[in-house]
Amino acid sequence: MIEGPWEGWKALRQAGKGDGTIEVPSRTTGVETGFGPARYALGPAGELRLLIPCSPGSQRRNLGATPKLDVSVVRYQLGGKQAPFIDLMCTDGSLDAVFAELVGEVLSRLAAGSSPEDATAGTISDFRELLISDARGEASRSAIIGLLGELHVLEMISLKSPDAVRAWTGPFELRHDFRRGVLAIEVKTSARSDATSVTINGSDQLLAPAGGKLSLVHVRMEQTDGGEMRVEAMFENLVSMGVDRKQLLKGLAEAGCIDPSDAAWNRLAFSMQGCDAFGVAEGFPRIVSDMFVNGAFPDGISKLGYQVDLGHAAGCRMTEAELDRYLEEFMA
Repeated sequence: MIEGPWEGWKALRQAGKGDGTIEVPSRTTGVETGFGPARYALGPAGELRLLIPCSPGSQRRNLGATPKLDVSVVRYQLGGKQAPFIDLMCTDGSLDAVFAELVGEVLSRLAAGSSPEDATAGTISDFRELLISDARGEASRSAIIGLLGELHVLEMISLKSPDAVRAWTGPFELRHDFRRGVLAIEVKTSARSDATSVTINGSDQLLAPAGGKLSLVHVRMEQTDGGEMRVEAMFENLVSMGVDRKQLLKGLAEAGCIDPSDAAWNRLAFSMQGCDAFGVAEGFPRIVSDMFVNGAFPDGISKLGYQVDLGHAAGCRMTEAELDRYLEEFMA
């Protein structure tokens, strides 16, 4: 009798080791894939996991990862040679029960003759709503606009290197939207083509990193039916550029967008109207903590917000060539 997922993982935990077939703690499910049996496994912190032997071509297919479910193609020594496995791992313990159901369904499809890729992608698609989160809400218009602006700048930087996503710090509530070493980029997005003012939050938002440089990028767009700037479309474009899907999903989730295909985040579409960049240095209109005694607000002031008219920052405007050089330096 073939044991179920819970029995397989329980046996692994009790034994404290696998059957030694591959390098990670694992044991056979008894379900064949055409490339060998699928295997119950445990992650580095005891996470529930399923390893499915597959064809080498699986690495080129989108198998449907979510912020709560890691999906990748890994290689382990099997029978004296490196063999590929589709690696499913649940990263949220509160979803273990859902993950066990998903694994059971994947195994059922494999047993019925589905390929490893189809069984995996099809099951994840069917379980997607349960795997993402139940913490959804209506995305505000301002949240959508802000996210689209940051994704546009991420596209710009990713042209220099797809590793740019690791410099996307805005969703993690750090001071600037992009930071790499002592270089930073702050993004402001307006939903009007003629907008010239941006809102600044706090006295440090326009303060460059110590010993470094800061640029401000002002993205201007307008809402249009069928506009090219939609969260899902920009997400897929970034992935096609080579951006790490898992890292991108992590940033989106931190920004409140748990699923880039969520209708709530795709109900608005915009068209690009323009993008201006400024070097934030001497001559740029701003209020920063350095202007206050000991870098602290005056007594009785706890929060600062103000607007900058970018028409007064003309002397700090960067040419396309200057911005391109800055992005090159940023990703160097």
